[in-house]
Amino acid sequence: MENKYATLDDFTTKGFRSITEELKKQGYSLTPARVRIILMSSLEKIVRDIAMRYGKPISKKSAKEIVKHPDFQNRIVPILDMVYGKENTY
Repeated sequence: MENKYATLDDFTTKGFRSITEELKKQGYSLTPARVRIILMSSLEKIVRDIAMRYGKPISKKSAKEIVKHPDFQNRIVPILDMVYGKENTY
């Protein structure tokens, strides 16, 4: 399956551009590309940590491929929404 570039706009109310706009309001100057890099790098660290916890360490390259995969992105967004979304009641 071919990996496609995703902005997550289809799955959340905030894509990388709108996140950038919100950060600018808060005094941060980041481009949408930089926001994407930070998000993807953070997710790679989470994936590697989860793999380690299950005794199945993976390389940085494997973690990067997992994070770039549309199936992973489709599944992680609802989790992030549940934890950080406006509907969060925790």
